[in-house]
Amino acid sequence: TSETTFKIEGLENGVTYFFRVKAINTYNGLESGFSEVVSARPSVVLGTEEDLQAIDLQVYPNPSTGKFTLEGRFKTPSAWQVAIFDLTGKKVYEMDLGKTNSLQTEIDLSGWASGMYLLRLSNENQVFSRRVVKE
Repeated sequence: TSETTFKIEGLENGVTYFFRVKAINTYNGLESGFSEVVSARPSVVLGTEEDLQAIDLQVYPNPSTGKFTLEGRFKTPSAWQVAIFDLTGKKVYEMDLGKTNSLQTEIDLSGWASGMYLLRLSNENQVFSRRVVKE
């Protein structure tokens, strides 16, 4: 690329990828050596703004001492699953919400360590994510 940034798409969650960079000056043909190896391991795919406009999804209170309410309304009924990941990408909670176009469910993280978690609500076609903080 001739830019200072480069976006890589299509990576899978939980797979470690390794990268090296080499600079090439197109004006005089000079090349650098390769950089040190850098690794990246995607752990969560966040929904886009376009996705978020398709539904009304709320997680409250946030932050919380442990009990969160997940509430949402969707355009069409679908079989939804909720999963929660710690910041290392490890799935620490999972629940099947069944086929619905609206939901209201309580998630209890009272026994968990304080910190930030990623809540992922998904069906066969969409993934929506929210950060939740347990105090």
